[in-house]
Amino acid sequence: MLLGPGSLAGTKIDLPGKRAIGSVGHEVYRWPDGIDYVAGYAVSDGVGTFPGLGWTVWVREPTGSAFADARALERRIFLGMLLLGLIGAAGSLVVTRRLTRELSTIARSADDIRAGRATALVVPPGEDEAARIGHSLRSLVDSLQSERTALQSLNAELDARVAARTRAVERMSEENKYAAIVRERLRMARDLHDTLAHSMMALLTEIRLLRKLADTNPAALRDELTNAEAVAKAGLEEARAAITALRHNAVRDIGLGASIAQLLKRFEERKGITVEFRADSRAESLADSRAEIVFRICEEALRNIEQHARAGRVQASATVEPARGVDSGEVLVVTLADDGVGFELDAARPGHYGVHGMREQAEIIGASLAVQSAPGEGTRITVRMPF
Repeated sequence: MLLGPGSLAGTKIDLPGKRAIGSVGHEVYRWPDGIDYVAGYAVSDGVGTFPGLGWTVWVREPTGSAFADARALERRIFLGMLLLGLIGAAGSLVVTRRLTRELSTIARSADDIRAGRATALVVPPGEDEAARIGHSLRSLVDSLQSERTALQSLNAELDARVAARTRAVERMSEENKYAAIVRERLRMARDLHDTLAHSMMALLTEIRLLRKLADTNPAALRDELTNAEAVAKAGLEEARAAITALRHNAVRDIGLGASIAQLLKRFEERKGITVEFRADSRAESLADSRAEIVFRICEEALRNIEQHARAGRVQASATVEPARGVDSGEVLVVTLADDGVGFELDAARPGHYGVHGMREQAEIIGASLAVQSAPGEGTRITVRMPF
């Protein structure tokens, strides 16, 4: 359609925008007839040096028909995209269900292995993610199975070693029991020797003397019979005291300190010897098998004092002290000292086993026994044991 400047079939219209000479373009606007058009225009630029007549060429088309093809293409593109989306979603659903099914197979296989119904993991074929996960899990399960087998073998070996060690410990326990019985028998033998044997020897001496007096001096028999009766009575008392000591030991019930205190009190009442004793609270509370052996050592030391020392005073103590020298920790120190006649440490004393027996008992509990004595200077016995 060719139009003059500012006119449309005799109708005055305002064209959009100011057109420069020689310009071209297009516009979408509403024309006076009320319809939206897509219009293209070109302004005449004349011929040669002639500037032209100011004509503008317009081409217009209603927007409905002008954009019909574009809108149809837009709908086709939208429908195509929608179709492709639906196809992709359906494909993803299929792939997801297949992967889920394969993962479920792997999970069921893992449950069977855990329940002990299978030993190998079932892996679905293929190279997808589920297959790769399955292969990784199978490698892990195989490694765990190998470690489990090795652990079971090690446990079996350990069980065998524990059983063998238990048998060895039981055998050692029986041997220790036998050794303890032997040591107790030796101690009883020493106790009986130092009590009954001495009394019997004294009584035998009195009997021999009575036999001689019956032939030489019958008038002296009455006095010697009185002496023999006193010796027999003293021997009986010593035998009863020894048997009581063998049957009863209150160390585990009342502690080491109280037990030594009772022992010293009976000794003081029986012999009339002055006794001094001190003990700290930690030493008093000790009440185990080691304390029993320390108590036995004290019994033996008092028996030696009673029979050989001719002492008038006994001093005893039981304390816990810091270890000396290179040793660390603490030690229990028990001492018994008398002011008796003493003796030569290096002198042989046939038939006397007291000090030797005390050393043996000290070694049983890892303790040390020190004896200090000299003629006329009394005797001191010290037991040092790790506390």
